[in-house]
Amino acid sequence: MAPDDVSRSPQYFELLDAFRGEGCPLCQILTRGAGRFIDTYLYEYAMDRTGQKTFRKAGGFCAVHGAAVHDLRGYSASIATVYEQVLFEALDRLGSNTSLGGGLLRGRGSARDVLRAEQPCPACVSVATQTALLLDAMNVLLARSDFAAAFEASPGLCLPHARMALQHFTAASASLVRKVQRERWHALRHALDRFMALTGERDKGELGAAERDSWQRAVDLVSGLPLAFDYSASGS
Repeated sequence: MAPDDVSRSPQYFELLDAFRGEGCPLCQILTRGAGRFIDTYLYEYAMDRTGQKTFRKAGGFCAVHGAAVHDLRGYSASIATVYEQVLFEALDRLGSNTSLGGGLLRGRGSARDVLRAEQPCPACVSVATQTALLLDAMNVLLARSDFAAAFEASPGLCLPHARMALQHFTAASASLVRKVQRERWHALRHALDRFMALTGERDKGELGAAERDSWQRAVDLVSGLPLAFDYSASGS
């Protein structure tokens, strides 16, 4: 797909807006997207038989995306409904829940795999799909001078998303990513060094704005934001 074609896609506008924000732009977009997905899932599919089955077969959300459910308000009945389905499934697999057929799932696979999820976390699937779309769009759009300039002015990618970009981008796009990442990480490393020099036992002065939150920015840019990743491959 040509850069001009991709520039008409939602990803083009999402990325340009995120480049002007703080932290990894992909993490920003994907975190918001994961939150919207979880919100919509509980609103639209909690009472839907197909949605309940998908959730049940996945064993619920993974630990990371499940933690976001605690922050929701007004969905307690929906949350109770879908998580009860997961427990029904788990009990049936263990052979102790007669209300769902008295252990119809027993004997499927080895004993140690009896509780293995049949499907990945629904939120992880959504994140993986959106990540692929964003990376594909960014790879193509970096050939445009205006988009490349916007990326060069951005905070850069977190380490996990930079790794993904270098693995899948063309040589030209990957070269620009390496340039931006070197600049951003050198600057952050310098801020961390200054932070350590100005705090604790080495206390030699007053922290500036760049140093004050450097350690927090380092965590986000090295690890990435939790909701922005697909944990299904790790079996979480």
